[in-house]
Amino acid sequence: MKHIGIIGGTFDPIHFGHLRIAQIALEEHNLDEIVFIPSGNPPHKLDKEITDGKHRLEMVQLAVKDNPNFIVSDYEIYQSKVTYTIDTIKEMEACYEEGTKFYFIIGADAFLEMDSWRNLEYFFKMVDLIVLSRSYYKTSKVEDKIKEYSKQFDCNIQTVYAKTLNVSATVIRKLVGWNKSIKYLVPDEVEEYIKKYKLYHKEDSE
Repeated sequence: MKHIGIIGGTFDPIHFGHLRIAQIALEEHNLDEIVFIPSGNPPHKLDKEITDGKHRLEMVQLAVKDNPNFIVSDYEIYQSKVTYTIDTIKEMEACYEEGTKFYFIIGADAFLEMDSWRNLEYFFKMVDLIVLSRSYYKTSKVEDKIKEYSKQFDCNIQTVYAKTLNVSATVIRKLVGWNKSIKYLVPDEVEEYIKKYKLYHKEDSE
């Protein structure tokens, strides 16, 4: 039986923090693969400007190309409608053989906002959750939320405490807008892609 991790996000742009989180989850939970899914039209960011999906997809593909355990799905990018996580999970389930175990990887901040997600009960039936949290970051709130969801949905939620790189896509976009270097924040290929297509040459907000 395969064990597949799923990590979604705008990846605008993808950076070493994202990659480190995925690697930690892969190792800590003995996963076979991590699937990166750049978001298409996420409902929580409809009022915010996001870089064209084709650029974000290409940057993710460049960032993970040397890791055989990391793959990329373009499913959400090519959806014209608003994309919900539950629909993406269903699509992933259809792409793998029966019996595959799925783990959804999420940061602590996003985990604490999951009450607004669509059809949580069904979501927790389809996946186990891996919450990535810094040892000092909202620990008690995360633990309380895990207890709440475990009782309400009878679900499996695991926590990985890890000091991941303190990198922000918002800061990266601003640095580019200020003509500052982003070296060592993103893979070299991603940095070159951003330069080639002149992405983020004005300040964005997340």
